[in-house]
Amino acid sequence: MAADHHTSERVYSALKRDILDGQLPPGRLQITILEQRYATSATPVREALLRLVGEGLVAMPPAGGFATWSLGVGEMVDLYELSMRLSYCATAWVKASPEGIYEPGGDPDDLISRTEALFSNLAGRTRNAEFVTLFGSLNDRLRRVRGVEPLVLTELEREYASLIELIRHDDARSVRRAILTYHRRRIRRAVDLFNQIAMGTYRSRD
Repeated sequence: MAADHHTSERVYSALKRDILDGQLPPGRLQITILEQRYATSATPVREALLRLVGEGLVAMPPAGGFATWSLGVGEMVDLYELSMRLSYCATAWVKASPEGIYEPGGDPDDLISRTEALFSNLAGRTRNAEFVTLFGSLNDRLRRVRGVEPLVLTELEREYASLIELIRHDDARSVRRAILTYHRRRIRRAVDLFNQIAMGTYRSRD
């Protein structure tokens, strides 16, 4: 029997947050343990897990069951390359400039949140709902990597501020160059970023 909508959404939101913030250990996800963690029955847990499989945040191993998504170096590079190409595309797909000064939003004390907001808002300038949804999913899958970027890369705040200024001035050519530089810098350090995650040094947004 399907769970009620409120319970399903509560479990889904809590489970997704815990996965994105690195609160669940890597490996197989036990339904009974998740039932206890979220104070619910098996049905809403399975429903949430299936939704997260569709979002690429939970895996279904060949042996059956569910497991936390394993981010390898290859997957990390693929995600950065996809973000780079989509961001580049967004700068040429702007249908209308936003009114007033560009403010990306996000938590002012959290670079991860502000970076997610920057790319989401860049996607939003295309006025294409599917494009925005795609970027939302990409942000989710990159959050764990962004949590270790400060441990590997320098000048992140300056890099972020520079991107914001270029976007505010609608300097599309310079924004494209900056987007390429931003992502290529991370692709070059993908192994180091992966090693930080593997060592368990991921920093959640909390």
